[in-house]
Amino acid sequence: MNKTASIILIVCLMFAHIIIALIYNNNQIISTETEELLSQVYSNHYSENLMDFSNDTLPTLIFSIPMRLYENICSPFISVTILHLISFILLFSGLKTLLHKNTMMWFSAIYLLSPWLLYNSNLEYISCLELGTACFILSIIKLNYYNQIDNSSSNQELWMFWLIVSIAWCMQFHFSFIILLITTIILVIKKLLKLSFGELVGALLLLQCLFYQ
Repeated sequence: MNKTASIILIVCLMFAHIIIALIYNNNQIISTETEELLSQVYSNHYSENLMDFSNDTLPTLIFSIPMRLYENICSPFISVTILHLISFILLFSGLKTLLHKNTMMWFSAIYLLSPWLLYNSNLEYISCLELGTACFILSIIKLNYYNQIDNSSSNQELWMFWLIVSIAWCMQFHFSFIILLITTIILVIKKLLKLSFGELVGALLLLQCLFYQ
């Protein structure tokens, strides 16, 4: 399959994902968690200045920004689909350096049309985990590349920063961030990842800011 055909196929798969996800969102059963998030989003949207985000946490901020850009009941749900597409792009950009082109086409189809991912496109905290996980995997791939081929410390520090951000992102939504944290600790112990003292201090400061925001 040539490059043009691959791009067309991926675009069609992304379009199919959007359509199916929107259909599911329009017919989903509203859970208690979804109702709570919507209540916070609408409360912040209608009770304060549109450009005042001081009372928003990261989860409500993600869902309230689309609402403030376009006031529609579907806006918060669309933001979940956008996050999933961004996570796919991040994963694809990282894995394409490791896997064959045909394998990447199968990956694209399985990922974008996965019933689990589509089911997970409802408005809940766990639906935002894909972006943090995708950023984590991409960071690991890039760090492994620069550790083996390029000794440029600036590139390593950049991707280590994104690794830490991805863990912090997941921490805001679900306790499963512990899996990413333990994975990182194991890789550091095995010396597959290099964590400097400055990066460690920066990570602790970032986590403290998120815990006490």
